[in-house]
Amino acid sequence: MESAIDNAWKALYFNNSKFQAFAVSAGSKIIWQTSNWNLVNGIEEIDHSMRSGADISLDGTEYGTVIREKHRYAGTAPDGKGHLLMAQIVGDTWVIAWVEESAIPALALVDLEMAAIGLKGAV
Repeated sequence: MESAIDNAWKALYFNNSKFQAFAVSAGSKIIWQTSNWNLVNGIEEIDHSMRSGADISLDGTEYGTVIREKHRYAGTAPDGKGHLLMAQIVGDTWVIAWVEESAIPALALVDLEMAAIGLKGAV
């Protein structure tokens, strides 16, 4: 049986194939992630960065902040290494995604926020 998160990921990718990886976190724990991405070791850094307002560094790549608001984040990595996006589902539960460099972070973030809205009550 497919989960609501799995369905949200499939719909997101179907509508915008520039999304290449997807995860859901609760606090500093990953509760779901695509098979091509492992955020288990990086989620504490992400969680700390979101709370402190610092840029996010993940697997040796630093994402410079493009958008940082209470309920959403977009960061861009140098040298064509893509964008890291986050949208709050509820409380400390977030959807996190990585999109290709060619994506426009602000527009992709809208897609991710729609996925987060769809997951309210499901996680």
